[in-house]
Amino acid sequence: MKKLWARLVELNKTDPEVLSPSLNVLLDKVRSEPFVFLTNSLTAQVAMSEDSSMRRFLISPTYSGLALQKGSPYTERMSWR
Repeated sequence: MKKLWARLVELNKTDPEVLSPSLNVLLDKVRSEPFVFLTNSLTAQVAMSEDSSMRRFLISPTYSGLALQKGSPYTERMSWR
């Protein structure tokens, strides 16, 4: 997680939306760019229920999840099916 956070901070220097506190900004990035964001499962579930163009993946027993575009090249890597 430390390496992930360091990379996010680095990316945020050139794209300040990477660490935006706005859920809408992050969801817009998922819809329009090859962008994935980590959030809690409930937030991801609500976002997916409002926009069927995205997918949600639970990534831990602590109910964290990822939101990414349907058809994203990351879909297969994130799916346990």
